[in-house]
Amino acid sequence: MPPDSISKRELANASRRVANMTPSQIESKRSIDRENQRYCRAKRKTKLEQLQRQVEALTKELETTRRELQGSQEREKSWSDTFTALRLLPPAVTEDKGGVEWIEDKVEEDVLQPYGTLPSLDYDPSISTYTDFDLPPLDSSLSDTSWDLDVPPTPVYNYAQPLGSPSRPLPWSNHFNFNIPQSPPAWKSIPLLLSATTQLDVVILTTTDTFRRHGLRQTTAPFPSISSLFRAGKPQDPQSCSISDAAAAQVQRSPLQSLLPRVGFLFVLSHLLRWYICRTKESYEQLPAFIRPTKLQTSVPHPAWIDVIIWYVL
Repeated sequence: MPPDSISKRELANASRRVANMTPSQIESKRSIDRENQRYCRAKRKTKLEQLQRQVEALTKELETTRRELQGSQEREKSWSDTFTALRLLPPAVTEDKGGVEWIEDKVEEDVLQPYGTLPSLDYDPSISTYTDFDLPPLDSSLSDTSWDLDVPPTPVYNYAQPLGSPSRPLPWSNHFNFNIPQSPPAWKSIPLLLSATTQLDVVILTTTDTFRRHGLRQTTAPFPSISSLFRAGKPQDPQSCSISDAAAAQVQRSPLQSLLPRVGFLFVLSHLLRWYICRTKESYEQLPAFIRPTKLQTSVPHPAWIDVIIWYVL
């Protein structure tokens, strides 16, 4: 490096030294340094306040996320238990005052096992019996016509003139005024269901009882949703509380293979389950005419699978 450039650099550095400055230059330099220090302190303070606000916002967001996570975990556990009870069936059930008593908790994990739906209703006598509704054997003596009491035939009278009505009330007429109770409306007449006789009965009774205990009384989503049929092989959403999903789980376990019977089975089962669970006038009016129960179904106790059969009006 040439000596001229070294001398120029040394002269420039020497001119910036305090010892080589005049008093006015020193005062100006100190003033500039103080301004720079104040600016740096203000900048650091502003940055610190900004970071503190960010920390507070992130802390609140973290607490909110933790609460939401805790609530989601509780809901997941609740609905997981519910759908586990719907998907897994016990090997045996027994009657207990019209209800279903679970005998064993250990069941098979194969949810695709044929479930005994309408095309094949396999009845197991060990599941349940009709002991409460067994008809006594008919007395054969009532149909025996070998004996004859030799009773003379009843004479035939000619009632050409009808009997006239009494001119005044009979004295005992007030004793025959019975208060006949009015029958409840059709939407309140839930069919009389017996204890489970097939595995399909277990699904209907268990689903109805589970959803009613969870307080489900109405549905606002489009109904029934056939999207559940397209989730075959995928795990059930633990937070789902749809009646369609519960019905679709039974359809997936049924031996039905083609799409049309599966959709029809889902349609009938979903509408019946919604009416059994909600028990409102709206849910009954949304039942198609061929699904609504007959008078015998609402007056005679019967297994639940009978209501799934479509009774056409002839």
